[in-house]
Amino acid sequence: MSGPRRVLQDFYDRFGEGDLEGAVAMFADSIRITDPGLGTAEGREQIRRYLCGLKEAVPDATAIVERGFEVGDTAIVEGRFTGTAATAPSQPDGQPISAAGQIDLPFADFAVIRDGRIGEYRTYYDQVSLLTQLGEMT
Repeated sequence: MSGPRRVLQDFYDRFGEGDLEGAVAMFADSIRITDPGLGTAEGREQIRRYLCGLKEAVPDATAIVERGFEVGDTAIVEGRFTGTAATAPSQPDGQPISAAGQIDLPFADFAVIRDGRIGEYRTYYDQVSLLTQLGEMT
């Protein structure tokens, strides 16, 4: 694996290992991220808060890539976000998580790579499935 997929996989690996500063370093200063629960945010400080919130909510979080593609400067992956939800308040939007439990959430990510860093990152997942797994919905 090389090119855009390698950059995205390096990000996933660092995040999974708990190396949040290393994960943040994979993003360009002008990063633009889009997430169904977060909306759109820009800049490295926003990505730092986003990733810290995810790790606080799911300390053993990891991204498992099941399939990946490259188109020019863009990496496209399908996978699963897995881990054990904590009981601490910590969703990216600041809302508390009320219940702990296992998460196994399918996702699709699109990342545009510029100069070896992620310049644009869009993630898609089923929010109803996530909230159901967290015990927030039935």
